[in-house]
Amino acid sequence: MVKHRLSDKIPPHFNMFILSLGVGVTLIGASSRTPLSSLGPLLTSVQENLQLTNAVAGSLTAIPLLIFGVLAPLAPSLSDRFGLEKVTFFSLLVLTIGILTRVYPSLTLLFLGTSLFGIGIAICNVLIPAIIKQTFPTEDRIDDGGIWTFYEYLCRICLRY
Repeated sequence: MVKHRLSDKIPPHFNMFILSLGVGVTLIGASSRTPLSSLGPLLTSVQENLQLTNAVAGSLTAIPLLIFGVLAPLAPSLSDRFGLEKVTFFSLLVLTIGILTRVYPSLTLLFLGTSLFGIGIAICNVLIPAIIKQTFPTEDRIDDGGIWTFYEYLCRICLRY
């Protein structure tokens, strides 16, 4: 019995979908890591400009991690209830709004933006691998961990220079 691969059945326009998915995953990887890792080196400057105590400044780095721990387990049930693509789209929208909100020099908006991007990252980190697994069956997919590691290092290199 001859086993057919998914790639034998893919229409030609599907290649553009694969390219779009790859670019999308790369952009999501870049946008979800940068807001979290960029605050550390700037924390002293932010603390001085907004006149924050050490405890308040430290909580800015802790809030996203707490949100990850609370919301990441809820992402699959949100996906089941509302749909994988819709939840991913809205979490990316929340992530974008959170990043843009942190730009304004206000303590309230800084905490709001930090919380919003924490929500977006927590949900995206769970659902993006599910989208990849749903789109590409096991026999046509290479190691998912290798892809994520590659994208993370690529984004770090691009953002460093």
